[in-house]
Amino acid sequence: MPEPINARLEQFILFVLVCVAIAAFGTALDQPLVWSFWLPCVVSVFWRIQRVPAWLGTGARFLAHIFETFALVLGLIFMAYPVLSAGTATGLTLLAGFGLSLFASLFLLGTPVWPRATTLFPATLGLLVVACFNPGAKHRPLLAGAGAAVFAYLSLPILARGVRKVPFAQWLRLASFALLSAMVAGFSIVVVPRLQSQTENMAFQFFQTNITAYSGLSDATRLGDLEELKLSSRVAMRVWTDHPQDLRARAYAHFDGRGWTARPGISNSLRTVGLDAIPGGEIREWLQQIPGSAYAVLGPEPSQISNSCVRTRIIQNAFNNGMMVTPGNKLLVRAALPSLRVDAQENIQPSSVAGVEIYGILNRYQGDSVQVGQASGQELKEALELPENTDPRVHELATRLAEGASSPREKLRRTVSYLQHEYHYTLKVGSFHSSQPVAEFLFEKKKGYCQYFASAAAVLLRQEGVPTRYVSGFHLTENNRSGDHYVVREMDAHAWIESYIPGEGWVQADPTPAAEYESLHAGLSRGWLAGALEWGQAKIAAILVHLRAGDWRTGLRWLWEQSKESLPGFPFISSGLTLAAIVLVWRARYMRWRKLVHQNGTAGVQLEPIESAPELAQLLGHLDAYWSKCGVARPAHRAPLEHLETITAEKVSPDIRRASRHLIETYYLASFGGMAPPTEELRTLQREFACLTSSSSTDERPRVQ
Repeated sequence: MPEPINARLEQFILFVLVCVAIAAFGTALDQPLVWSFWLPCVVSVFWRIQRVPAWLGTGARFLAHIFETFALVLGLIFMAYPVLSAGTATGLTLLAGFGLSLFASLFLLGTPVWPRATTLFPATLGLLVVACFNPGAKHRPLLAGAGAAVFAYLSLPILARGVRKVPFAQWLRLASFALLSAMVAGFSIVVVPRLQSQTENMAFQFFQTNITAYSGLSDATRLGDLEELKLSSRVAMRVWTDHPQDLRARAYAHFDGRGWTARPGISNSLRTVGLDAIPGGEIREWLQQIPGSAYAVLGPEPSQISNSCVRTRIIQNAFNNGMMVTPGNKLLVRAALPSLRVDAQENIQPSSVAGVEIYGILNRYQGDSVQVGQASGQELKEALELPENTDPRVHELATRLAEGASSPREKLRRTVSYLQHEYHYTLKVGSFHSSQPVAEFLFEKKKGYCQYFASAAAVLLRQEGVPTRYVSGFHLTENNRSGDHYVVREMDAHAWIESYIPGEGWVQADPTPAAEYESLHAGLSRGWLAGALEWGQAKIAAILVHLRAGDWRTGLRWLWEQSKESLPGFPFISSGLTLAAIVLVWRARYMRWRKLVHQNGTAGVQLEPIESAPELAQLLGHLDAYWSKCGVARPAHRAPLEHLETITAEKVSPDIRRASRHLIETYYLASFGGMAPPTEELRTLQREFACLTSSSSTDERPRVQ
């Protein structure tokens, strides 16, 4: 016997919904293979699965719930904790999308078997969520089509009664719901992203910052090319350390009048050392939490390392052209790299161009000294070179600053102090009109950002006979602190100088006015919510680093240690919570079992009567009794319509199924939609149901009072 028109229309609407969701995913991720899932969808219009083994039905539903949860968690990670690499994110997105496409098409093909509310709709909506992971895709018409299909499905029970029989108030509620849904969807898709972007831009402009790339750490830097320095608040790395220190990236010795160049020099390979050669169990345990090999920097033997060394662990979000930023006076570096090299300026050079995601450094903090020992004659010569056409005014200023100075240390102090007090820090320096930006900065503009201060200090000190080099890296202070670590953003990129002082080695100095620098680089004011998000991002970034490296044991051990540090008494509390959860789950399952046993033992489950039509609840009670006599009693936790979809064709005839669906939908409309059926329709239902069940030897007959 053919299906009723309402059932066929309902199946067609579900077919449109699933096909649109699959198309949205295929369009968003550019996956032609996903269109093959349309085949079972088309088949479902003409034929559907009527019966599956219990284990297969339960297993398919369980696996679908896993994929739905996975898609939700993945969306939360993309939204709040964007720590996955592009390749990993794409792979996980495809896994979630293809899995949900499979289950959505399967549940559509088996609508008589699987309840739609808990299988088909969650899988389809999860697939739409995955499609939204790519906001730049042109799938908005498809998303709108999916919303229209859902709305049509929800409206079907009302429309099935006939357009003329639906009261005006019901139409008004339906139209209000549609309008409100469209407004919420439009606001979420169109307005919210624009408001977020505008709000961030306004805040960044207020603090004189903008989200742009910053290239001050390249092997060459030019002065005077930028009228305004653009800063970025994007996180470059996260640093866990005992003591915040400036992190050196490159040291530049060659100056041509317009910019600095880091010329490649002679570098030496670092030798690996075993952790057993390092004294102190605390240091060894800290190093073991970082994957890779330990490399001894040229200098002291590993046996001289003690617990007094500063420990610094760095997780990079973006790699800087093969660089590894490090503090001065390094003793040991641990990283997952086949080899490491170090040049004469103690710049660490990884073997791979992409760098390394996590590494650790042990160093000695010795005030402003960053590289002890005697410098070579070649180094000192390069650190004194200046272009022949240097502005004579620079030489005159250097002579005045050095007058009466008794030592290179005194010359360094005077020059740095002069720049800090006589010049101003700003991000908007304006255009330069000469070929000597340092002289123009010193004598015309008298304002600039860190590159100009460091370049001016280096040129002046070289004029005074003090070997000096220009250094770029990241400025790390307590302002960067967030919980147990320091957040280093691209806006924290900085430039300073290192001068050679006989008997001390290379010492660091920063001629940039500290107060003005901090006022402009304080960043956005971040509240407790941003701090909580950063805490979570840091934890996720740390654990993913270990998992991506394949070091599961170290990663899990690190996670356990972090949990114990974050929550005192964690082992006892976690054990207690686990035991309590087991007890609660067991008790809930036991109570549910007792309730089912009690309710299944009673004849017929009474539904809540409706004031305007109490006969409907009576009819449904008789329907429950009829199901019980047929051996398919409805459990108390299952809704009537959901239970009807689980009954196979062998148990009830198509006419009984159609009449039962009509009765249940009428009850739903009266109970939830406020649409009580007319008395004539109620009597028709009663006569129809009594006629169809007359051959089943049922004792009770439904009657209208």
